[in-house]
Amino acid sequence: MNTNPKYRRPLNPNQINTLLFLFKFRFISSHLLSAAFGNKSRRTVQQTLQILEAQGFIAKHYDSSYKLQGRQATYYLLPKAVRELKARYSLNESILRTYLRNSSLSEGFIDHHLDIVKTYINLKNSYPKQFHIFTKYELADFDYFPNQKPDIYLRRIKGNHNKPNEYLLDIYEDTPLFVIRRRVDGLINHFEANEWAGAYPILLFACPDSKAENRILNFALKKLDGSELTELSIYTTTGKALLSTSSSKNIWSNIENPEQLLIL
Repeated sequence: MNTNPKYRRPLNPNQINTLLFLFKFRFISSHLLSAAFGNKSRRTVQQTLQILEAQGFIAKHYDSSYKLQGRQATYYLLPKAVRELKARYSLNESILRTYLRNSSLSEGFIDHHLDIVKTYINLKNSYPKQFHIFTKYELADFDYFPNQKPDIYLRRIKGNHNKPNEYLLDIYEDTPLFVIRRRVDGLINHFEANEWAGAYPILLFACPDSKAENRILNFALKKLDGSELTELSIYTTTGKALLSTSSSKNIWSNIENPEQLLIL
């Protein structure tokens, strides 16, 4: 019996890009990966995922209930992939260590990350070649960000004197209002600490529904009204509007004039 290990070809660029995408977003489905890669063939994407899974770089969450729920398998990095990425790139080690717990995380945690991927895809499609889009896992080494990093950080590729150039976006699904209010307070405190070089980013909150959005708008307005925080801007929308592929770009409400919907 031949006990020698089977020869494995080196990872090709497509496979490396897939692992880097999983570092960026932590969880992915084949459908979302295809869309994120510019509607690349689903068959090609699935083949890449199958090869990486067979070689022990990734694993997936999937059981028989997924089909009944209409859920797709979700893929995540295994320790072998973490070691591979660590050897190739200067990625934050504390973040990479958290990925070793990927197999035990809840469906709610996974679903939130899938919503971040959907948001990334919608932003790229709505604002083609306008923004660099980073997730919180890519921001760990930058201490001028809030300690609790945003779900997404947007930076305009070409500076525009007529529009804000940076945004911090948090996405909330079934989240209690007090959690969102606490986040608003935390970001206001970070703004007041004056640790950000240049104009502070616009704060974006995607709220669970329109009722929650109105309450957060009113809460933020009371916090800023009559204060000296005139350079801080807060926009809100709903998760439904943010994740909808049929929505226009005019989905954001500014607390100063909530009736006029804005684009980024």
